[in-house]
Amino acid sequence: MSHRISIATSITDRTIAEAALKAKGWGYDVSGDTIRITSGPMSRANINLKTGEVSGDTDVHTDKYGAHGNLGSLNRAYSEQLVRAQVASKSGYFEVCEEVQVNGKGKLRLVAAGLSLG
Repeated sequence: MSHRISIATSITDRTIAEAALKAKGWGYDVSGDTIRITSGPMSRANINLKTGEVSGDTDVHTDKYGAHGNLGSLNRAYSEQLVRAQVASKSGYFEVCEEVQVNGKGKLRLVAAGLSLG
């Protein structure tokens, strides 16, 4: 039996959140400051863009690999899109190198030429 839960995230930028959801191939609808995920493993979850809070059934944050699998996947996609936007606005050049391991966990490395993000 699942229960409704809310989890704090840093997902607050609408454009970046939409890009992350598109990259994941998940459907969504936007209404005001709320994104409702309509397809994918987090279907029926809501993202409050004012607070970054993600709410949904308990299964929105787990997958077959363990705790925070689906939400972690969305957070990774959001972070990647955020860095892409930052790099593109400053240098226009970057390279994405992703290594996905057998257990579903992966490492993502973004390489930007001539740019310091720090």
